[in-house]
Amino acid sequence: MKDGLTRKITGLLKGSRKTAAFARRHRASLTVLTGPASGMEHVLGSERVVVGRGPGADVAIADDSMSRQHALFELEADGWHVSDLGSTNGLCINGAVLGAAPLKHGDKIRLGTVELQYVLEERAAAAPRHRLGAS
Repeated sequence: MKDGLTRKITGLLKGSRKTAAFARRHRASLTVLTGPASGMEHVLGSERVVVGRGPGADVAIADDSMSRQHALFELEADGWHVSDLGSTNGLCINGAVLGAAPLKHGDKIRLGTVELQYVLEERAAAAPRHRLGAS
């Protein structure tokens, strides 16, 4: 809108109301700690993100220890969750072999031999906007 009162917010997740509140308050990403993509950061920019080595993965990492579609990262009302998609080499979170789990800031996720770290940052609250000028 061009009414001088409304501002467009970009970069937030598009999705359901229940997840939109979490997305407005937080920025989530995965940092690759080991493997061929070491040092790369991938922002979780949609409600469902598939990580794997195949061309159909939203986050593709070229590592033979990963399945084509290895894990699904999914945004729920209370935050991000990860689940194994039936991969050959499994899913480990902080050293424990799991099929699925909710994530918290700093969690280390191993997919095959590739290790990722889940980073959750709180977004700064937007300052209120007011229209000043002639009445």
